[in-house]
Amino acid sequence: MRQRVLSALLALSFLLALPGCAPGPDSPALDHAPDESRRLVVYTSHKEEVWQPIVKEFEERTGIWVDVVYGATSELLERLEQEKASPRADVMFGGGVESLAACQDCFVPYACAGAEHILERFRSPEQLWTPFSALPVVLIYNTKLVAPGQITQWGDLLDPELKGKIAFTDPAVSGSSYTELVTMLSALGGEAFCFMADEDVALQAKEQGTTRAVASMEKAARLYGLQERPLIFAVGNAPTALVRIYELIEEGLAAPALVIGVPVGFVNVVQSKELILTLEDTPYIVAGGRKGGSNVAAAICNALLYQIPV
Repeated sequence: MRQRVLSALLALSFLLALPGCAPGPDSPALDHAPDESRRLVVYTSHKEEVWQPIVKEFEERTGIWVDVVYGATSELLERLEQEKASPRADVMFGGGVESLAACQDCFVPYACAGAEHILERFRSPEQLWTPFSALPVVLIYNTKLVAPGQITQWGDLLDPELKGKIAFTDPAVSGSSYTELVTMLSALGGEAFCFMADEDVALQAKEQGTTRAVASMEKAARLYGLQERPLIFAVGNAPTALVRIYELIEEGLAAPALVIGVPVGFVNVVQSKELILTLEDTPYIVAGGRKGGSNVAAAICNALLYQIPV
């Protein structure tokens, strides 16, 4: 059984880690699908013209049958979360680093051959992803409506004159928009942290017999829980994290300005949200029932950013 998904933004030279779809037209003909040991399933947000040539070459080199599931980054990440108990995918090919980091507990570390040739600033310290491409994120404006030079940096988007005039894709749908969300947060002087892959978190979880999600919340509380600087907990996965946040607040170890509780799943999901609803002095945004997800949490953060007064 597949344990967790291997996340990869893979370069052509690292084909051994890249799955794709059914055999290409020049691949050896198969009259039936191979067994699971000779098959890879890849989830990708890349267009066919990107993945198809890579998949074709991979299949020809290895003889491995590859199945591709295409969708938007957020759609695929939500699917990975829902399938965590019984994963179907072997590789995630696509998505921005920020989007993958938001769901990093769905992935397992992987060190690809030739990784030492990748510039260090483009590597994942935890080996949770491998770079495939670096794409710039740019601002585009209509010079008939906006004076040249009026927008030169992210912070300029907070100009009150531009309110209601900015087109922005929902980060719950677009991985690129999620990257922009994190960038805008930085422009406002804020920071976003995810401690799930930290070595000390993994060690603490192992020693205490708990989950990384719980250990991550405890680390966040130790570092920022009682500082004057406002702290927001955003949970789009792992109901145990939401339960631990409730406990930390009740124990007086954290005083967040807001709790966003939208985990998705089946085990203790509803119960964890109901706990947050009992908090009397802590603001919260909670999605009822079993629905939610990391990208829903990101969408909520995006909406909050646009409510911040300049």
